[in-house]
Amino acid sequence: MKKILSILLTLILFFSAEAQTYSTTWPYIYPDFTDGVIYMKGGQKINHKVNIHILQGRLHYIDNGVIKEAMGSEILFLEVGDDDYMVIMGDVMRVYGSSEKGFVARHSTGDFASLQDTGGAYGSSATTQATRKLSSIEVSGRVNQPHMELLLNKDAGQEVDLLHEYYLVTNDYIYKATKRGIMNELDDNQKKEFKQFLKGKKIKWKDPESLIQLLDFFNQE
Repeated sequence: MKKILSILLTLILFFSAEAQTYSTTWPYIYPDFTDGVIYMKGGQKINHKVNIHILQGRLHYIDNGVIKEAMGSEILFLEVGDDDYMVIMGDVMRVYGSSEKGFVARHSTGDFASLQDTGGAYGSSATTQATRKLSSIEVSGRVNQPHMELLLNKDAGQEVDLLHEYYLVTNDYIYKATKRGIMNELDDNQKKEFKQFLKGKKIKWKDPESLIQLLDFFNQE
C-alpha cells in the first residue's frame, strides 16, 4: 500500500511540474520557490529558496516568508537543482556548456506584451512596463510581498507564454546567438570565415546544446 501511495505521489508531482504555467499572478520560472545556492562575488555562499522573475529578469528569494530581490551586481553564480545561472547584462540567465571557451546563456521572459495586444493587463508599452515599478493589479512577484499570499493567488491571473533568447558569452564579447546577430558583430573577413565555419554544421538556433558548437569559431587559434 505504501509503495502504491509513493508511486501516486510521484506521478502527482511529475504532472504538476509538467503542467507549470506562467501568468500575471505567477511570473516565475519554477512552480514554487525552490532550494538554491547563491555564490556571491565576495566569496560567500548563501542557501535560499529562490525563483527567477520572468518580467524583471531578477533573482527573488524568500526571507522569513517574504519575497526579496537579490542584487544582481553582487552575484557570481547561482545553482538551482541541476540548473546553473549567471547574471548577464543585468539579467539572470541560464548557463549551458560552461567551459574555458565560454558558454551559451538563455534569457527567458514572459510574453506580457501580447496581453497588451489583446486588451490584457497592460495598457502601456512593454518598455515602459519593464522599467517602472509594477503594481499588484498588473503582475505579482513584487518585492516585500508575502510568499503565501502569492502562492494562494497563483491560479488567478492571465497566462503568458515563455520566450527565450540565446547569447554566446566568450571571454571577449557577448553575441546574440542568431546568424544575423553574430554577423553584425564581425568584420568582412570574419564574416567570410564564419560562413565557411557554418558549412556542414546543422545548427539549431533555438537549441542551446546545438549553439554550443558556435563557441569553437571564437576560440580558433
